[in-house]
Amino acid sequence: TTRRLLATVRPIELSQPIAEDAAALAERRALKGADAIHLASALALDGDLVFTTWDRRLHAAARAQGLRVAPASLD
Repeated sequence: TTRRLLATVRPIELSQPIAEDAAALAERRALKGADAIHLASALALDGDLVFTTWDRRLHAAARAQGLRVAPASLD
């Protein structure tokens, strides 16, 4: 249910280091600003996570950064 899903969500602050990482990712991976922040935030988290996106460019960038991505393929 939605409540169970929301109970697992952990908001994180958009810190200066995450913003700087997002800027670098945006340039290196040709990502839009919000997508770069999404990816930089995921990379800043400790622990096992699955990065979920249906955006092809963001999906490829997340895989290139070594994240497990769902769905596994967008083909």
